[in-house]
Amino acid sequence: MFHASLAIQLPATLPGPTTAVKGLLERLFPSSEDADNEDLRETLAGNLTVFQALLRSFEGAGFDDVVAIVVDGKAVYVDTEERFGDVGEALQGVVKSGAVDDGYAVMRTTFRREQDGLEVLGELRCHARSNVRPDETRVRVSARPKGHAPMEDEGAREYAARVRELVRDADRIESQRVVVESICAEIAKQIEINLPRATVEAIPAVVRLIAPGRRQLGRMRHLGFGPGRRRTVSCALPSYERVGPYDDPLSRHYYSRYSDLFHWIAVGEALAGHLPSAHVEVVTTTGRQLFRGSEASGFDPADFAVPRDVVRVSPEGRLKVDASVPEVAELDPAELGSPHSGGWAGEAWAEDIDGG
Repeated sequence: MFHASLAIQLPATLPGPTTAVKGLLERLFPSSEDADNEDLRETLAGNLTVFQALLRSFEGAGFDDVVAIVVDGKAVYVDTEERFGDVGEALQGVVKSGAVDDGYAVMRTTFRREQDGLEVLGELRCHARSNVRPDETRVRVSARPKGHAPMEDEGAREYAARVRELVRDADRIESQRVVVESICAEIAKQIEINLPRATVEAIPAVVRLIAPGRRQLGRMRHLGFGPGRRRTVSCALPSYERVGPYDDPLSRHYYSRYSDLFHWIAVGEALAGHLPSAHVEVVTTTGRQLFRGSEASGFDPADFAVPRDVVRVSPEGRLKVDASVPEVAELDPAELGSPHSGGWAGEAWAEDIDGG
């Protein structure tokens, strides 16, 4: 829902390795003296020094829980116990894994924290500096309200009413957006402290709402409420990367079956003009922008992939999806046992996402 990012240009001259990095390098190269190993050692010294500085930057910005580190597609550190203060342990885990022994291409690290009623995930993506390509480092911060899913005593009607009340509080939504932006700004500040002469470009935080397509709506038929409510699925091991707005750290690590329903309700409130901000954007399932909150009055609802009247709450309080929406099989990642199963994060692969 809330998204912000940083683009980082590392300094031409990197700082020297810290004592911790030197110790890790000694473990990798206990007696290496040949030229090839010396070149690799020098490259890794720079890359690990930068990585450590970036880890410290996230820690300094309040992210004291490393969820996972993935090197070239391989998970090398996974915090299955949600331990706090594990930044140093995560760095050691990367080296102990052997994944960087011969260098690496890209390293992705995910962090977690909570603030002001928000679940916040930060993602650090580092492309290693080498002789054939420049370094590339990006940070993404994603957040959503902690109460985005139904409570134990809520039926479909009560849940929809609460989400509408939450979204209609435009001042609160804006203040939470600013919180996410300030978190990103603090990460940038810490990077500039830990990596002097690095330049950081911030992209303002947005409130991104996804207009669900037919597949997403079809899966809503399987949503339960009250005793049938399903909890958010927490998985330290990340699922595969996705496309468009579903390529999001929260979807990969903390998938909620109710996310699409939350967005469906929120999109309706934005369309009604309750979020009149240029920082609010409504997009399709493939990421194409439909309208901004400040432009809602000029948007034609016919441009939605699915008419707005196909989802309703019955007089008995049940969630109803119109028969015009095709049946879609239930896909429960908790029962399937793996985030790599089809349906994790609400979709299978790109071909399973409605165009638009």
